[in-house]
Amino acid sequence: MSSALEQGEATIHHHSLLHAFQSLLYILVVALFIMAFIAQPFRIPSASMEPTLLVGDFLLVNKEVSTGRFPALAPASLIRRGDLIVFHYPIDPAKHLVKRIVGLPGDRLRLRDGRVLIDGHALSEPYAVYLPSAADSYRSEERRVGK
Repeated sequence: MSSALEQGEATIHHHSLLHAFQSLLYILVVALFIMAFIAQPFRIPSASMEPTLLVGDFLLVNKEVSTGRFPALAPASLIRRGDLIVFHYPIDPAKHLVKRIVGLPGDRLRLRDGRVLIDGHALSEPYAVYLPSAADSYRSEERRVGK
C-alpha cells in the first residue's frame, strides 16, 4: 500500500508542475498582449521633461489612444493638447522620446519671450519652467538673412 501512496504523490506532484507551467505560459501570453496593444511601461531616459518627470521615473503608457484615423478599428480617445506622448526617435528608432503635446493640426505656433503662442494667444503652461539663456545673435529675431 505504501508503494501505491508514493506513486500517487508522484503523480500529483507531476500534475502540479505541469499545471504551474501552463499557468505561467498563460500569464506570459496575456502580459505580452497587454504590452503590445494596451499599455506598456517606459523609463524616462533624459532630463528633457524636468521638473515634471525626472530621469529614471517610470510611466505606464496607454497604447489605446489613437489619432482618430480609423475610428472603426480603434475607437479610442483622441490626443489632446497637454497630453504626454511616447514615440520613437526618428534618427534612432530604438530610442523612445517622451514629450508633451503643444500644437495640434492647423495650429500656428510661435515662441516669444519664453512663451508659446498658439494662433497669437499665449498657452497656459503651469508645468513649464522657463530659464532664459544668454543672448545669441545667431538666433535673435532681429537678425536679417543676408546681412
